[in-house]
Amino acid sequence: MDQFDTLELSDNEITKLDNFPRFTRLRTIILNNNFISRISSSIGSNVPNLENLVLTNNKIINFIRQNLNNKIINL
Repeated sequence: MDQFDTLELSDNEITKLDNFPRFTRLRTIILNNNFISRISSSIGSNVPNLENLVLTNNKIINFIRQNLNNKIINL
């Protein structure tokens, strides 16, 4: 499963970004048009090479960048 560098999950009615498996190759996650209001604090360690996290048109109220790793370039 760790063969992807981009994961596109737009338009899926996802409510939280939680319980992510370990993806060492994954660099981009696209989550447009969902209902995400919460991002797990473990996402940075489970997706260590994440550079782009696209969250356009979601329900995020409070975002703490500490949940992500320091490599993230675009949010």
